[in-house]
Amino acid sequence: MTYQDSDPQPVQPDTLEYASGNVGGMGYATFQPNEGRARTAIVLLWINLVLTVIGAIFSVLIGVIVLTDRTQQVGQVLNPDQGAAFWVLVSFGGVVGFAAFAAWVLMIVYYMMWQYRAAGNLGPLGVREQRYTPGWNVGWWFIPFANLVMPFRCMRELETASRTGVGANATKPKSDLANRTQILLLLNIGVGLVGGLIAGIMSDFDENPTTASNTLNVIVEVASGVIGTIYLYLFIRFIKLIQSLQETR
Repeated sequence: MTYQDSDPQPVQPDTLEYASGNVGGMGYATFQPNEGRARTAIVLLWINLVLTVIGAIFSVLIGVIVLTDRTQQVGQVLNPDQGAAFWVLVSFGGVVGFAAFAAWVLMIVYYMMWQYRAAGNLGPLGVREQRYTPGWNVGWWFIPFANLVMPFRCMRELETASRTGVGANATKPKSDLANRTQILLLLNIGVGLVGGLIAGIMSDFDENPTTASNTLNVIVEVASGVIGTIYLYLFIRFIKLIQSLQETR
């Protein structure tokens, strides 16, 4: 069978699927450099990691000062005469808190920009059966309750697809880093909720609820600081891993 120039030509399945350089219309037509976004996100993650540690230390020191102040009565707030160190720590803690908030916002922006491009680059890398679009790789982080599960499924697909070239529609994605990160997020939320609940119960039955609640606050701050530090470090490792996998495909 022969075709004239004016006759429609048959399209092979691979040509149809990858005609624009991506799969199913997801992502970019050509591979987009992502190293700059990765470096910026990693720097911001390190800054947030350090500020998390500093914030936890400030909280612990403030708690210790309150707990060791023997003159404090129930419901009384320390005044400058009772503890100048307390107010110095509170002031510096406020500065650290503001810096941490600004760094956290910037970190989120650059991490989302990086993850969007990393997911968009799967198509040009020849990945088949991609389930999560670049848009949903970012969007799931902003949907309450779903953001406890779905972003980590996107992360699993991102690692598996970058490693094997096959997306979540054709295989079960695996990622130890994504699994550990999700566990730490849920653990951190659990520590905060359980700590708050226990503090409330202790306040009802303890003759000195200020001491009881501050003791628990110190414990919770230490636990949250440790978990948060590891949580951020795992994101740094995840970015480095994906960058390495995609740049070597």
